[in-house]
Amino acid sequence: MDNKLLLALIAAASAVVGGLLTTVLGPWLKHRFERTTAEMNRKRQLISDWRQMLSTIAGETDDPDAIRNLLQNHPVFLSLEPHLSTEARRAAYARSLTVAAGVAVPYPLHIIKTDIIRIERVWGLAK
Repeated sequence: MDNKLLLALIAAASAVVGGLLTTVLGPWLKHRFERTTAEMNRKRQLISDWRQMLSTIAGETDDPDAIRNLLQNHPVFLSLEPHLSTEARRAAYARSLTVAAGVAVPYPLHIIKTDIIRIERVWGLAK
């Protein structure tokens, strides 16, 4: 076979393979990137909503029992509750008195705030 013909066949085969890869892989990679971006944005929005919830509740009362009541009845808390650690879940539901020295916010909110920071790190959103 002539070298020029062989080179032309290799170039044609490369073009076909490259076109197929671009046609198949391009949209798949784009979809995967968009899905990942949408998921990260959803998680950022959840973190923002959870922090806003804590800020709102902290502004309403300092009473731990009232805070637990407000937490449990807040619609955003439903999206946070499955991600909470055992300690944070206990702080949100338990009726015991815990005093945390040197903490500016009430104990249940402090523990949940700390858990939100943990979740943010686990999700790779912490700066």
